Amino acid sequence: MEYSFPPIVTDMLPSSPIALPEELSCESGIIVSKEMMEILIPLEYIDKDSKYNSIDFSKKSLFYVKFRSFYEISSIEYSVWTTNDNIVTIAQRINTSGQFLPYGQYIMSNILIEKLDIMPNINLQQSVFFEE
Repeated sequence: MEYSFPPIVTDMLPSSPIALPEELSCESGIIVSKEMMEILIPLEYIDKDSKYNSIDFSKKSLFYVKFRSFYEISSIEYSVWTTNDNIVTIAQRINTSGQFLPYGQYIMSNILIEKLDIMPNINLQQSVFFEE
């Protein structure tokens, strides 16, 4: 993992720029071009963080994960590794204060990783830890 961008957090409304279809609780993928990034990540967030515009997609890829949360998130930690058989595992540890949010939030995480030459199998592991 090269860099993790600050998470994008919005209210869980259908009009959210990172809304998920009702049947999905999580979505993830690999962004391999600036054009693709501008479709999947709201432009207001790209414009706020110059690191998005400095990504060299010939050398880097951007992994994203969108998910629903009904708890206030205090921090998110990541680990990324690749096995010899081209399986990329991304472990996401979500730390929460335990404050319940009855209407929920959409959260989008974007992680800069080494360029992937071929589309790998992606194994996403999410864990939630409640802080005391």
